[in-house]
Amino acid sequence: MKLEQKHQALEAEKMESEMRTKEEEEAAIKELRKSMVVKAHPVPSFYREGPPPKFEPKKDRWNRSKDREYELGSWIGDDLWVIRGCKSIEQQGEA
Repeated sequence: MKLEQKHQALEAEKMESEMRTKEEEEAAIKELRKSMVVKAHPVPSFYREGPPPKFEPKKDRWNRSKDREYELGSWIGDDLWVIRGCKSIEQQGEA
């Protein structure tokens, strides 16, 4: 009888140690899984796209609008500009 009790005590102790190691392994695996989860980080501000820059055309004193152009003169053909109020080349020859 004493041998049976010793045998049962050894088996119980063996089972307890197996259970303990199994629980420790499961806890270690659980911690490993937690540490391996990729967490989202906020996007840095330089990645965010802001509003597009406002286009401000360069103000050139020689750059006039079409209306102003028509007040001053007009193009005749592709390369001849006639200023209103001036005599044309033909009119100057007649005078």
